[in-house]
Amino acid sequence: MMQLWLITLLYLTYTGLIFISPSLGIYNPTLLRIRDYLFNHEKYIILIMIIGYALTILTLFFPISPGPTFLGDLLVSAFLFFSAINFTFILVKKELSIVIDENIITRHRNYAIIIFIVALLHFVFPAWVIL
Repeated sequence: MMQLWLITLLYLTYTGLIFISPSLGIYNPTLLRIRDYLFNHEKYIILIMIIGYALTILTLFFPISPGPTFLGDLLVSAFLFFSAINFTFILVKKELSIVIDENIITRHRNYAIIIFIVALLHFVFPAWVIL
């Protein structure tokens, strides 16, 4: 299911950009504006969170074709789930609405780099099964 593959790549990239925006906002203020708009409107966080959970379930049951029919994209599904969980915590704690803490910025930057690596591996090797 190649459409699901493309949607997961876009979701992972968007999530990575949102989490790395406090670090790269100096160089690209558009990322900060997108993040601030997202975190000022809770309905968009809820929408992104629901999309993340739905993509997690869909990638578990409908992986890329040469993989097994169940749990084929386990690594991608795990990162989709963790991204949705992070958005849930952001919604509950309001963690990034007032981002001043360097520990939060560093943690989210590291998480974004890992998300970008997973998205790149999933783009280059779409049928690569990591169990």
